Amino acid sequence: MTKVLSFENSIFIIFFLLFSLCYYDSLLDKGPMGIHLWRQTDCLSLTQNYYEGNSFLEPELHIKLADDYTSGKTAGEFPVIYYLVAQIWKATGMLYLSYRLLYLFILFLGLFSFYKTLRIIFTDFFRPVVLTFLLFTSPVYVIYGISFLTDEVYLNKDFLLPYLIKPLGKYKNISYFSFSK
Repeated sequence: MTKVLSFENSIFIIFFLLFSLCYYDSLLDKGPMGIHLWRQTDCLSLTQNYYEGNSFLEPELHIKLADDYTSGKTAGEFPVIYYLVAQIWKATGMLYLSYRLLYLFILFLGLFSFYKTLRIIFTDFFRPVVLTFLLFTSPVYVIYGISFLTDEVYLNKDFLLPYLIKPLGKYKNISYFSFSK
């Protein structure tokens, strides 16, 4: 069994923190920005309505376009992230910082899992670190990683799943990750 906080993992965490400080130091407490501004405000609206007491299974926007312009009921992706942030807001208040810190934590879990999965495929330390940080330094990944959109959250979930599947079987080759035989 491998230790979770080995020397290599510690190096990865230190690099992640350094890159995060460089990328996100001025963004964490800012509101929606950039392209897809309308969608970011929709996400914040859903979260605020959950914060104000909406039922989990009845997502609602502030804009009244549904039911003959009488409600903001809407359909979309599974709203667990919005609901989770709303519960955090009940403890911290409505802060962009808490929203973005949760997304940064999810981003870290996704990248760390991606790195650990690559460590299974490649036995060396260099290639998994380089591939992971190539992904992390992508401008699109950086900007959307802590935006109010849930796309990056679900992408990071996809990075987490192969690492969590590891205990189900022993594998040492990339064919385990293939869906075809």
